[in-house]
Amino acid sequence: MAETQLRCSALHRSSPALASEYSEAQQKFVTCIQVAPKFDQAYLNLARLYVLLKEPEKAGEILRELLRQQPENKLAQQTLEMLN
Repeated sequence: MAETQLRCSALHRSSPALASEYSEAQQKFVTCIQVAPKFDQAYLNLARLYVLLKEPEKAGEILRELLRQQPENKLAQQTLEMLN
């Protein structure tokens, strides 16, 4: 699990480099969520990607899923409030 989170963390740090490859970035974040469902940065970055793609409904769904698992996640709460 720790190794997976390290790989997902590396993706998080490199995500600006993937900005022009939205589809690839989306798939990688989804994979991170499937493999490491407690890694909040994957959810947050996927939500950011959906905002960039002008898909706020999908961003909201991802943030609500994160908040079901981590109701105390302030960044997810604040981001969801900004979307609403």
